[in-house]
Amino acid sequence: MTAFAHDYRRDRITVCADTLGYVPDRREVRPLGFLCKVFSLPHLRAVVYGRGQMWLVAQAVAALQLDSDCVEIEDAAALLPGKLRKLTAQYAQLVGWQGNIAEIHALELTLAGYSQAEGRMRLWQFASYENYKPHNENDSDYGGPYPWPILPVQYRPRQDPSQPLEKRMIGVIQAIDRYFVAEPGINHGQRVGGEITLTEVTPDAITSRVVFRFPNYEQVRHAAAAVSARMQRGQIDGAAAVRKGLISADEAVWSETGLPMKATIGATRVAPMTIAAPAHPMSRQERRRLEREARKRVA
Repeated sequence: MTAFAHDYRRDRITVCADTLGYVPDRREVRPLGFLCKVFSLPHLRAVVYGRGQMWLVAQAVAALQLDSDCVEIEDAAALLPGKLRKLTAQYAQLVGWQGNIAEIHALELTLAGYSQAEGRMRLWQFASYENYKPHNENDSDYGGPYPWPILPVQYRPRQDPSQPLEKRMIGVIQAIDRYFVAEPGINHGQRVGGEITLTEVTPDAITSRVVFRFPNYEQVRHAAAAVSARMQRGQIDGAAAVRKGLISADEAVWSETGLPMKATIGATRVAPMTIAAPAHPMSRQERRRLEREARKRVA
């Protein structure tokens, strides 16, 4: 898993992400090192990024890059469901997952970028637990920066529009880290770390740079080297670790409410990131009302 901050405008998309990669584990973080989590498709003026198994994201991007039918961002959106289903089946076989592939909470993926046809930025999302059905119902809801995963109200950082966007987006990633630390049970041991990268997409270009380094960067780097050495010696079975660390659809919860995802998905489904955070913090009364309504839908 990972953390993203996402600022989505009609003429520009800005995405921040951390870079920590780690062995899936429900109790502790076993770092593997630092990796790229936002992948560029320059010829489409688009980016792909996701929460879950990074192997799937990287392979999906490679498949799009090598597909001669992928000329516009709309082509990528149409091609991704089939490619992701095939790749997820391959990944399940690779790690020895036994059971229904649709029950694996393996990936939530976002495709975002500039549409030549519509002259604006567009956004789609795909989730393994919905068999990668494409969602772009909210792709005209411009705004941000938004956290992904969506944070409960009490963890959302205050936004000061007078501050530079870069600073506000770093603050969102740091807020997600605080949420992961404070709610380990809900988040199954997720953490944030390494550095924060910022990628900007405009109608003309894609740029990326590093904008922040976490204070424990060197400590994590040395720990990752130790974990990697244990895997090379066979003391850690990577496939078994992934298999045990994968979250099933029955265990998954909505990050914003903590409610079971599977029980509420039919009634409350929205794309996992594109729901807009309120412009102003909700009152306690508003929050309780929404929680009551959500629980009624579960019942």
